[in-house]
Amino acid sequence: MLSVSKEFTFEAAHMLSEHEGECKNLHGHSYKLIVEATGEIQNGMVIDFKDLKNIVKETIIDKIDHSFIYFNNSKDDVEHKIAEVLKGAGKKIFEVNYRPTAENMAMHFYNILNDNLKYKGLKVVSIILYETQKSFAKVVG
Repeated sequence: MLSVSKEFTFEAAHMLSEHEGECKNLHGHSYKLIVEATGEIQNGMVIDFKDLKNIVKETIIDKIDHSFIYFNNSKDDVEHKIAEVLKGAGKKIFEVNYRPTAENMAMHFYNILNDNLKYKGLKVVSIILYETQKSFAKVVG
């Protein structure tokens, strides 16, 4: 099997309101996303890196970069109020229906990209999402 990988970065804020530690507070990360895909080799390539870049940017990066990742089912009224204020001010929100942990986000990105790459005859091999320089979640297909 031959696969290709591409790295992306984005900045985003979130809060894990039901968490016992410091992450219950509003905070941000410089995320690194590594997407690995495989498929039949055509014209010497699995996929043109530019095409992979465009797909990932359009479906994920452009929507989440410099946003507040908002868990719409949070039990924390503060999280809802923050999202409401930001939305009302025309600021960028990335709304999700899961706790925005690295693990859940990696799985969400895996599903989004698998759906979008299958039309090119590709499959996601893995998604790695670094939340910090030394901590990451990995989904393997």
